[in-house]
Amino acid sequence: DGDQITPDMTLPALIGAHAPGDEVTVTIVRMGQGDMSQKDIVVVLDANPDDDSIGFLGVRVVPFFSEEEPDSP
Repeated sequence: DGDQITPDMTLPALIGAHAPGDEVTVTIVRMGQGDMSQKDIVVVLDANPDDDSIGFLGVRVVPFFSEEEPDSP
């Protein structure tokens, strides 16, 4: 729907606003070393296991922090 995920608007809440069987486009944004890439993925929502009247994507979203790799011996 063009909604951007912010700290007060989570992906599960946005997906849950849709019904099972709805087709939604999710844009994945990946920040690299000085560059950014994005990819659109079209998915069909399943029923939420806790409430089959709301949509469910079936993925977990967590913050990703890159850790510096140690030098090889």
